[in-house]
Amino acid sequence: MTLRIIATLVLLIALAAFPLYISIPLGLICIAYFRNYYEAVPLFFMHDVLFGLPQERFFNFPYVFSLCALVIVVIVGEVRKQMFKVNKI
Repeated sequence: MTLRIIATLVLLIALAAFPLYISIPLGLICIAYFRNYYEAVPLFFMHDVLFGLPQERFFNFPYVFSLCALVIVVIVGEVRKQMFKVNKI
């Protein structure tokens, strides 16, 4: 539990201070390492609120990283559930 809190604080600092090519892989690592890492969605939302701009290529939707984080958390959760599914006979 302590490692998860430390990782969340590091990701918070990374999203606020470091460029995206450092903070996005760090967020993906946290999502893949921790089970049900829902903290990524509000953190990426905070990043979108601070730095997000509507862009034409995303149909003027400013919360792209929040939506991507939500989709990735759901996909990783489903993949993890299928990978570690115990077959009960």
